[in-house]
Amino acid sequence: MFEAVLHDEILQITPIIVGIVFIIIGWVIAYFANREIGVNWSPIIEKTKSQELVTSNIYSFVRHPLYLSGFCILIGTNLYFSNKWAWIGSVIAIITTLIRIPIEEKKLKERFGDEYTAYMKKTKAIIPWIF
Repeated sequence: MFEAVLHDEILQITPIIVGIVFIIIGWVIAYFANREIGVNWSPIIEKTKSQELVTSNIYSFVRHPLYLSGFCILIGTNLYFSNKWAWIGSVIAIITTLIRIPIEEKKLKERFGDEYTAYMKKTKAIIPWIF
């Protein structure tokens, strides 16, 4: 009886713990990405001549670490709260971001040319070594 109760408690708390881990990882990624990109960050897709291409530190692993951090925080929050309806909003947010990335990268290619094209060839977009 005790083993069954313990097993049920572990199953209930596991998504909460995994969710917290994802949230922490997301915040750590966001911290280092923001620290590295500094004044070169912009909320709009249009790039200015004063912006420089950042390819060092966390940006040497992925081109869009802030999107990665957002995905981690979103997934972690959904796991933590275990709300199936929240996943619908998360899927919409992820799809929207995946649509935005090629648009943003087109502008980055226009702004930085061959330098950005070379960066794209050696660095994954969101998930290191995968995608």
